[in-house]
Amino acid sequence: MKSFKSHSKFIGLKIILFILITGNCYGQSITWQRILNNNYGSLYQAQQTNDGGYIAVGSVRMNNTDKMYLTKLDNEGITEWIKIIGDINTEGTWVIETNDNGFAVCGRTDSAGWNKCYLVKTDSLGNILWQKMYNVSDMDRANCVKQTSDGGFIIAGITFPLEIGVLFLKIDSLGNLILQKTYYSNQETKIIREIAFTQNNIYAVGGYSANNQTDVYLMKLDFNLDTIWTKRIGGNNTDIGYSLDIDNANQIIVTGDSRSYNVNNKYETFVSKIDSNGSVIWQRTYSGLGRESCKTIRVINDSLYVVSGSSDSLNNNTNKAKIRLIDYSGNVLFENSYLPGTIGAGFESTELTSDNGFISSGYVIQNGAVENMYIVKSDSLLKAQPIGLLNISENIPQNFKVYQNYPNPFNPVTSINFDISTKTDVKLIIYNSLGQTVENIDFGSQNAGSYNYKWHSSNIPSGIYFCKIIAGDSFNVIKMILLK
Repeated sequence: MKSFKSHSKFIGLKIILFILITGNCYGQSITWQRILNNNYGSLYQAQQTNDGGYIAVGSVRMNNTDKMYLTKLDNEGITEWIKIIGDINTEGTWVIETNDNGFAVCGRTDSAGWNKCYLVKTDSLGNILWQKMYNVSDMDRANCVKQTSDGGFIIAGITFPLEIGVLFLKIDSLGNLILQKTYYSNQETKIIREIAFTQNNIYAVGGYSANNQTDVYLMKLDFNLDTIWTKRIGGNNTDIGYSLDIDNANQIIVTGDSRSYNVNNKYETFVSKIDSNGSVIWQRTYSGLGRESCKTIRVINDSLYVVSGSSDSLNNNTNKAKIRLIDYSGNVLFENSYLPGTIGAGFESTELTSDNGFISSGYVIQNGAVENMYIVKSDSLLKAQPIGLLNISENIPQNFKVYQNYPNPFNPVTSINFDISTKTDVKLIIYNSLGQTVENIDFGSQNAGSYNYKWHSSNIPSGIYFCKIIAGDSFNVIKMILLK
């Protein structure tokens, strides 16, 4: 069932005016996009750190097995360090900065052929202080970790004793298990994707499936991990929850995917506001011409929320990373899509940043269906500079020109400057000495001006590389030397 709560045009105009004002105030925010050049991988969660940089976690494919991938970036998106964690079939699903300025990362790892919940505590440089595995059944996985006021942790995930069920773990500050609770029933499937805290309660969201129907599943618990209530939300088809947040009035904002509210049975973005007793206040769906998926929702303030995921908006089997701002009644105020010269993209997470912007992480799909890690720092109006490209002068050059990169030799970042004299499509291709393409970026149409592109080569070996800039019918090539 859908319910739509109207609000006055006056309030709506006030909200839009507020956003426009804050957008101007933060117009000088640092924005960027990065594709991390690994063999195969995705980022599942990222957030801003206390020093103004960013921490991100995901998984990367190495030697035919998955590894946990933890990386720290500075405020401009330049990689400070990378840690590859785990033995075989290890995946990172969530990362938080802890109260000692270190990090806690959860996920799953394969031990003796069985998946176990995995929690890793590191210092501020990513060095492991301790790591723990928690085994409840043959197949366990941690999806989310949050730190409690006493320095310990609550983990939420899934377990598979008889049916797929919900798992909660209470952990002390050294990783010792204090309490565990499982919730499952025969012929039912229950999963939890994310948890959020109030002062006295834990809220959790995921999915519930039984009798050939799947619904958004909500739980309210106390800090002893005992259930206060559970709720199922959705229509007559498939609905599943991925993310939730809590506003200042202790109302719950939930998002996920839904197929229940359109005649074509296609997946749409689903958003619902729910009171602290589990009653639905309103719910909305959003879609383009094709399939959508929504993985994150965050409360910006009492009037604004941000949601993100992926959208095949043109119904051409090309997913774009999608991000929207919606008001307190679910009306869309702004939206933006990202497809950075790839054949597909999606966001798995979005978090707020201190400059009123957003940090979003996920994946891009390159030619050959290769999936790479993708991270975007956008401003308050959801805008971000094309990958590495900055317009450094408004003066109109007389000719097309590509300058020698600087520094050269370099490690791991170098600047490439070029001029274009008319508005035209711009592409950048970097080859190795064997003629193999290591980076291919379509910047799209750019105005006349002088531009700077910073090439980040953190995961590229030393060697000679060639950078080809194509502007309309013109091109130029420069030689670059990477020394590590």
